[in-house]
Amino acid sequence: MNEVSLQIITGDETGLIKISAPEESAVIAKFGEQKREHAAECMCWSRDASELSFFVGRADGVVKLWDAQASVELANFELGREACTKPRSVFMLRESDSTKLVTVNEEGKVLLQSLDQTLRVTALSIKGPIAYGGQENELQVYDLQTQTVSWKAKNVPENKLRLRLPVWVTDLQYLSSEDENKLVICTAYGQIRLYDIRAQRRPVINASCSPEPDQVRLNAGTRFTCMALSPDESYVVAGDALGGLRKIDLKQGKVCGKFKHIAGSVRAVDFHPSLPLVAAASLDRFVRVYDANTTMMTSRIYAKQRLNCLLFAGEGETKPKKEEESDEDDWLGVEEAKEEKKQKKEEDGDQAKADKQDLIRRKATYVKKRKLPPTKSSKTKKKR
Repeated sequence: MNEVSLQIITGDETGLIKISAPEESAVIAKFGEQKREHAAECMCWSRDASELSFFVGRADGVVKLWDAQASVELANFELGREACTKPRSVFMLRESDSTKLVTVNEEGKVLLQSLDQTLRVTALSIKGPIAYGGQENELQVYDLQTQTVSWKAKNVPENKLRLRLPVWVTDLQYLSSEDENKLVICTAYGQIRLYDIRAQRRPVINASCSPEPDQVRLNAGTRFTCMALSPDESYVVAGDALGGLRKIDLKQGKVCGKFKHIAGSVRAVDFHPSLPLVAAASLDRFVRVYDANTTMMTSRIYAKQRLNCLLFAGEGETKPKKEEESDEDDWLGVEEAKEEKKQKKEEDGDQAKADKQDLIRRKATYVKKRKLPPTKSSKTKKKR
């Protein structure tokens, strides 16, 4: 695999795993068996993002460990149909004496599997209790040691019509791997909610991106499907079922930016661990990379298949500018472009003026050659 500073790993609905280079705007490697029943549903890192080894949960209930650098399969975990089919989430869990692979499906079945010590797998995203939620299933925290629900969220108050607001948690994330008390979730009804387990059961921040704050019906334009928390934990980026990608400030609870040019439902969002970049995979078969600060698109890669999951691969560094691409040259290029645009506008104006004069001249010539009948007003004057 080519050595590039940035790499994006994607899984699609046909079972293929692809590695893309945003700087080249192309797919540089792909592996896996292309079958619909082997569709990649979820991904997570196994060791470290810089190691480029990751788990993939497939639709047939199989979890595979891949090495992206060598494009080879390292391990295969047969979970079984009764245990966990079509996993919704897969992640690593570090305990005091062992490391386990946790797989959860849409039915709420959880499977814990101890990993071989030779794999040397460590946890990244989750440390401690498991948090989960779903359709008409409030956010809950499950303690694996006691095997009981240690905390459960409470629904927000009724709306002005005294109607109960529906519950549908579509994605969630701990604010910090070291703090097990703060979680942020997104819902299918357009809300971003921040919970503090120590404070209360209801959300401490409830930001609504819907035109109806107390939305009780699904709206594709605000139906959040996925979410990613920024590395500084100050905002989240949430994608919806209509191709919208919003940047929501967690302190103010308001939308502070929008990422454009997405034509399909957003299925996965992920931040680069060190650079201010965010990648989004959608059903329009494109992977897009945006500048998280300016919300401008920096790269777009066509992946050929509809995408389900995504990971930003490894640590990266911004490539230095070339000598001929210095800031002074960039400024001169902008000035030259402005001057060319002004000159072109003047030329277009002169040409339009000349065309108008030519049209008037031709019209006058045509009127002289053709004897037009007198108008009604002229006939009236002659009679008088």
